[in-house]
Amino acid sequence: MDRIFLGQKEKDFILLSFTYVRDRNISMTCILGLVKDGEVYIGGDSMASNGWDMRLTARPKVFRKSGLIIGYTTSFRMGQILEHNLIIPEITKDYPMEYMVESLIPEIRKTLKELGFSKVENNVETGGDFLVGFGGNLFAVYSDYQVLMSLTGYESVGIGAPFAMGALSAFLHDNLIQDPKALIVNSIVISSKLCNGVCGPYYVLKG
Repeated sequence: MDRIFLGQKEKDFILLSFTYVRDRNISMTCILGLVKDGEVYIGGDSMASNGWDMRLTARPKVFRKSGLIIGYTTSFRMGQILEHNLIIPEITKDYPMEYMVESLIPEIRKTLKELGFSKVENNVETGGDFLVGFGGNLFAVYSDYQVLMSLTGYESVGIGAPFAMGALSAFLHDNLIQDPKALIVNSIVISSKLCNGVCGPYYVLKG
């Protein structure tokens, strides 16, 4: 994978130094997506935690697959299924929301169920939270498989989402940072300062 190491420019990723996690937290992750100038970007942190112990995952929580960018939280098992087992239906960029609801989400539900990840309680099926980007469009998918396409052009999932969204909103409002990857990384870094469940390295992919 191509990366950017502390200012060294390569093609795909931004990787910044480790941010110390001050406390333990039962939740983890900050995935942040942004649409800018017709391109979609999704970035994420590297926290892995069971609520008491923490690790830094060696595999980014954001990845490309068959024309999509996906960034996930909730469970590494869910992310592994999405990255390695999911068969992506043919993308129809002219009708992105219809594609998500009618094609991609049913395939995700089926795959998560077949591989034993999804849960059904009181006739309600649940999965996990993740972002999907393609064709300049950004979607948030939540545990009940609802799909959100925000008017703001940015969205976030994970325990650090509110902090990252607030930081990104301020950066955009004041036009402080121009580079989309830097916008995402700096917003997640701010999230890590306020949320124990977020830490670097940080990765960003462009769609």
